[in-house]
Amino acid sequence: MSNYPIILLAITPVLVVGLFAFLPPLKALFVSVLGGWMFLPQAYLVVQGLPDIDKAVAVSVGVMLATGIFQINRIMSLRPRLADVFLLVYCTSGVLASVTNGLGLYDGGSTALRDIITVALPYITGRLYLQKPGDLARLVVALVAAGLIYV
Repeated sequence: MSNYPIILLAITPVLVVGLFAFLPPLKALFVSVLGGWMFLPQAYLVVQGLPDIDKAVAVSVGVMLATGIFQINRIMSLRPRLADVFLLVYCTSGVLASVTNGLGLYDGGSTALRDIITVALPYITGRLYLQKPGDLARLVVALVAAGLIYV
């Protein structure tokens, strides 16, 4: 297998931060998430001690990194909601199941970290950027455009 997919996955967070530097935040979010899901390869980068880095992880980490750099006020304005309890239960259930079944805390922790990166970060990103009905309308337009590009 060629090294190009692995290199592309490794530089994806940097590319996402670049998009946030030059595009409006909502447009950068749509381009990075939809572009990443459509065009990044089905490969994964193995890093010792971390979950495998695939396109979902690379894009999620890149978006949150860019948000932390360019949109820190969005993160600071985020307040917990009742619906967040379900996310917390989902992300911690792997730890509880692993410890209960005798697999150990490391196995449960790696499952929880993977759930946080692939489920919680996109959820939090949605809460940060899609706050008004107009934002949801733009998301629908971006999804339709992405579908037409992909076809």
